[in-house]
Amino acid sequence: MISSVLYYFSDAFWDSVGDPLTRNILPGGPRWILATIAVYFLFIYKIGPAFMANRQPFNLKSIIIVYNIVNIIVNMYLVSYVLMSPNFGRSIFTCSKVGKVEERQILTYTWLALKVSVTFR
Repeated sequence: MISSVLYYFSDAFWDSVGDPLTRNILPGGPRWILATIAVYFLFIYKIGPAFMANRQPFNLKSIIIVYNIVNIIVNMYLVSYVLMSPNFGRSIFTCSKVGKVEERQILTYTWLALKVSVTFR
């Protein structure tokens, strides 16, 4: 009984109410987010400090420069998409009906913007 309730809220519920367009981006509901947070906390509180206990800090200057250049290029690409799209991207923020091709484009660029904001912050 308890396992079927847990399965329902961790998988089946999210599959039944989720948008089919976003199912491949983050499948399975909250378990992936909870697992990612758990691994993150494990790394920053246990693994990372133990790994760096007797080491000098890394020299990351060149990596940070490349990172910033890539961030600028990706954000320029996203801004150019919004400026080139019909209505200057206002259709992204409204609940208007759009065609399947435009819906897929909006989803792709929204996913890219989310990926950039999570990865580059």
